[in-house]
Amino acid sequence: MVATCTQTFTVNDTEPPVLHDIPDDVEFECSDCVQSFLNSSFENPVQTTTSNTQANFIAWGGYGSWIYWHENGVEGWDTEASDNRIELHPSGFNNINSADGNQHAELNAHQNSDLFQTFCTVPTTYLQLVLPTLKEVNQTIHQTI
Repeated sequence: MVATCTQTFTVNDTEPPVLHDIPDDVEFECSDCVQSFLNSSFENPVQTTTSNTQANFIAWGGYGSWIYWHENGVEGWDTEASDNRIELHPSGFNNINSADGNQHAELNAHQNSDLFQTFCTVPTTYLQLVLPTLKEVNQTIHQTI
């Protein structure tokens, strides 16, 4: 049994950017800073029957199961986990469907860590992040999201 929740964060950026360590002879426009989210639904890398032979593969439970990738192999995403693992699950694994796309990430089950993407915006940008989350009801470990 699982419980689901959607977290919505809204950021209104009205402060002008402060740029540091830009040489005087370099022109830098705010448009250079605008970046889209990458791989927002964790669709890359795609799990295949030969995933265990790919670069950045760490371990898996077999095709159609969980898979650990080194963070360098999961486009756009980073982790502070000391083992550099990002765990991806295919939609439907353990009866859990991905909110969007064919895969989803699971937070590190072995240690407290962050899973994040770094991006920048232009002042006055209105940004809304929606993060579907769920917690397995039978878990006895305290989880903070």
